[in-house]
Amino acid sequence: MRAESDIQREQWTTAVLPSAEINVGRAVTFDDEAHREKDRSLRVGIAPSTGMKARTLAIARGERRSGPNEPRLWFTSVESFARVLSERNRALLALVVEAKPRSLAELAALSGRAKSNLSRTLRTMERHGLVTLEPGPDRTLRPRVPYQTITLDLPLRHAA
Repeated sequence: MRAESDIQREQWTTAVLPSAEINVGRAVTFDDEAHREKDRSLRVGIAPSTGMKARTLAIARGERRSGPNEPRLWFTSVESFARVLSERNRALLALVVEAKPRSLAELAALSGRAKSNLSRTLRTMERHGLVTLEPGPDRTLRPRVPYQTITLDLPLRHAA
């Protein structure tokens, strides 16, 4: 019989990068640190704000520890997650990964989106940790996506 730490956990996942499609299916996650680093996956959770607050306070008080397989980013609803990662925004993330633009102006030209709207969208994604905007030459901003996949942990019911 295998030890619990040797057992691979299966979870329903939503992969959004590098393609612009959502592929929903079974993915295997590992407890191996090297694999997680290579995978560069962001785990996202859905919880009501009261649940997120209680969890954060318990961690701050030392009553609970955040595990390596727990979400690092939380949304209060599936709808709020879907607004930030709409099909159009997933396509934008995929374009950043594939084209590696050197500036927002270059990304605007590649995507066909207005630079002002693009900047607002990327700032929203940056607040959620989905992209980074690195300083480039001549005061430009260089968008980067630090993840290959985004995994959504979606419980069918909330813990009591």
